Amino acid sequence: MLAGVSTLSVIMNQPSYLVFPCFGEEGFYYECAFALLSLSRLYDIGNLPFHEIWIYTDNAGWFTRFKDCPLPLRFRNVTTAEINEWKGAINYLYRSKIEMLKDFTETHQGNVLFCDTDIVFTSPLAPLLQGIEAGQVYMQNREGIVNTRSSPMLKRLDDYLRRTPHTPVNGKNLFDLPMWNSGIIGFNTSIPDVAADALAFTDEYYPRNHSIRVIEQFAFSVVFLRSGAIHAAAPYTLHYWNLREARQIFQSFFTHLKGSSWQQLTQLSGMIQLFETMMEKVRFENSQNFLGKIIQVKWRPPATNWDELKRQL
Repeated sequence: MLAGVSTLSVIMNQPSYLVFPCFGEEGFYYECAFALLSLSRLYDIGNLPFHEIWIYTDNAGWFTRFKDCPLPLRFRNVTTAEINEWKGAINYLYRSKIEMLKDFTETHQGNVLFCDTDIVFTSPLAPLLQGIEAGQVYMQNREGIVNTRSSPMLKRLDDYLRRTPHTPVNGKNLFDLPMWNSGIIGFNTSIPDVAADALAFTDEYYPRNHSIRVIEQFAFSVVFLRSGAIHAAAPYTLHYWNLREARQIFQSFFTHLKGSSWQQLTQLSGMIQLFETMMEKVRFENSQNFLGKIIQVKWRPPATNWDELKRQL
């Protein structure tokens, strides 16, 4: 835990679980490790609000490099065959994410926070977890009503839903509902059939031409909206889904600091300010002239002098 941060333990009546899907290319592993470090910056082990932290992975051995990590990590090994099965007949990668959540909730009861790896915890989670235990549901942030067509993604989804027969939800057509980002999915397992209903919706509405990859998060949006309001997890987390370059920073960080203790990594990781890095990328992209946009000049994160950062600390 960083100096100056004092986070009291959360008094809960049910166990709380943090769950990550982490498989495939190594970039996801760097993201997951950085997410865990961000949690350690907020909490010392005695005040950690999670009973267990589960990682669904095809390479649990990758995490053995953090031998002194005090977090209660548990691993659910998944195989390539299992992931392919979870993609279903529609061969949709993000369907496997729903299957992982279904698999977990079949054997665990309580408060579940299911997170993509590209998440950073920024504030103590007590209000969020207490809300989940009280029956509230959470997703990362609301991205807009589908019919506003305010982004290329929503425009494609709006076009698709308008030409696809569907059953209204709470008296509204699907294209009149909001899309929520599924970087965070939080709920209590007392809410029945969350994953099963999301799977059913995904299998029914995933376009066979694979043109709309966000059906999974729209499925959770619809399932949760059927039973009430969705609450935003954004006050407690940063979801840097549009900063894939962060993986280069993390790889440099973990490579240069190989052999450092978990406590040292926790302290030093606080020097990586992802929100500022995201803004730097946005400023670069907005500054591109017509030619730069045509030839698609790519932004690259600046190299970091980790030794200098260590001296600053």
